[in-house]
Amino acid sequence: IRSFRLIADNFRSTMILSLLQPPPEVFNLFDDVALLWDGRVVYHGPTDNVVAHLEAIGYGMPARKDVSDYLIEICSAVGGDYATSSNAPATPQALEDAWRATPGHAVVAARLATTPDKVDEWPEHFAKRFELPFQTYAYWCFRRRLMEIKGDPSYYKARAIQSTFMGLFTGSLYFNTSYDDFNNKLGAFFVALLYIGLGAVSEVPGNIETRNMLYKHADQSFYPPVAYALAHVSFRVPWVVVESLVYTNLLYWLIGLTPGGYIGFFVVVTLLGLATSSIFNCVSLLAPNAAVATPISGLCVLFFVLFSGFVVQEPAIPDGWIWMYWISPVAWAFRAVAVNEFTQDLYKGKQVYQEKGVCPPGSGRSCPYGSDGAFFLNAYGIKTERVWFYYGIIALASYFVFFFALYVFLAARVRHDPAPQLQLSEYDAPLEEMPQTLTEEESSSKRRASSTISYEPTTLAFKNVKYTVMVSKERGEPYPLDLLQGVTGYAKPATLTALMGSSGAGKTTLLDVIAGRKTGGVVEGEITINGHPKDQKTFTRISGYVEQLDVHSPESTVYEATLFSATLRLDPKHAAKTR
Repeated sequence: IRSFRLIADNFRSTMILSLLQPPPEVFNLFDDVALLWDGRVVYHGPTDNVVAHLEAIGYGMPARKDVSDYLIEICSAVGGDYATSSNAPATPQALEDAWRATPGHAVVAARLATTPDKVDEWPEHFAKRFELPFQTYAYWCFRRRLMEIKGDPSYYKARAIQSTFMGLFTGSLYFNTSYDDFNNKLGAFFVALLYIGLGAVSEVPGNIETRNMLYKHADQSFYPPVAYALAHVSFRVPWVVVESLVYTNLLYWLIGLTPGGYIGFFVVVTLLGLATSSIFNCVSLLAPNAAVATPISGLCVLFFVLFSGFVVQEPAIPDGWIWMYWISPVAWAFRAVAVNEFTQDLYKGKQVYQEKGVCPPGSGRSCPYGSDGAFFLNAYGIKTERVWFYYGIIALASYFVFFFALYVFLAARVRHDPAPQLQLSEYDAPLEEMPQTLTEEESSSKRRASSTISYEPTTLAFKNVKYTVMVSKERGEPYPLDLLQGVTGYAKPATLTALMGSSGAGKTTLLDVIAGRKTGGVVEGEITINGHPKDQKTFTRISGYVEQLDVHSPESTVYEATLFSATLRLDPKHAAKTR
């Protein structure tokens, strides 16, 4: 906050910050404060005058009370405790009316009416949404993407190791496949295409997490979405090339395929990886969240596999589904690599073709296939003309260009709002809206539950609790650091104990130690339950621990979470309604 204060002073910047109960030293850094309650402004003016205004309308500020705490509590259900007059406004509407009747509000209204320092026309640089040359935006998006990868290269390292292992594993599985074993060769092609082509599925959750940054930057005219997309693809293209180079080299030569067909095989595999990457990028922008993107990605994978031409050959696909085969990028890639391999000179003979008895020499039979390669391709219903290899390259390149353009369009036009809030049930109403008295039936039910479910009041005590961890130095041996130094205290039944202290005082650490959540370091001292040493297994059953970070399911209400906990933790001999 002090940095913002310096920026505002030195650069005359206009800043608005939203804070909840800032400490006094932070509150004093602000010039003005706008105090809201239930969507109404109950004060807007200098921070030095807010207390005087509230005191003037009938609210006193106790001694040794922080101004920020005082302001927050005034705008709450306990605000009436500070009233020094029976005529003090007690509702948001009344407080707003009281503020509007003051000279301070008149000053604010006059400022809004005169708009000092009005700028009739912004400089041309600010008048245009994207004023800089496109290559500047592309360069900085590229540079930023490079810094992100340098900052966390774990995905690429893991993927590189995986590609090397999978190349060796798949190559050894199909090692030195014989000339006439076209089934295994086609199987190896299918595995290779799926590995490279479906690798982008793992990037979908990460893309969904980072797209909010894209929305924010594009809306604030940092850069056009196409610059972001180009930077993203500019790293994806060389990565797919390198990944395909490593994987295909290990796979291709271990299988023993024709040397002349490697370049074509590598090109097709790489283009498929780029095409499917663009498709899954579009999925990450179309899906509202990762929970929806996952089944969509799974459906795409199923579509790619079923209509690849390997699992179900083209002649066996029903007429009503054949269009799925012709739009599948994996089918185009599978057909292209098969044609590329089996139209090489090695397969132009008729050795296997004749040995299979289809067209034995001297039989006088009509020979429908002109070579072993054509015979192998026809066995899977694959086109035999060399031109289908080039058609496959053109189709895959078209997929890549089309879905890249769609990705740019979606990045500029599609926005997904945050998940809607759950509707409050009768059990989740705000505390002040809940009935303060129980009906006779509810009281009777509560008495029955209390008498049915036994509960032993618990006294928690801790004595001389110490917690030590080893801290590593950049140079030298690690040294012990005491986070808790002989802490002693207790908590009795029917009491509410506040554990307070400044940031870093050890509040969360002490609770973690008591709850048994610390797995590292050394814990010393005594922790007892009703005078007995704490048994961790029993303690977890009789206690509840709300952690500092939210670890609850966002899809369940408070009542549903409580019901779930009661069902699993209370004695099952009690009826469900009682629990």
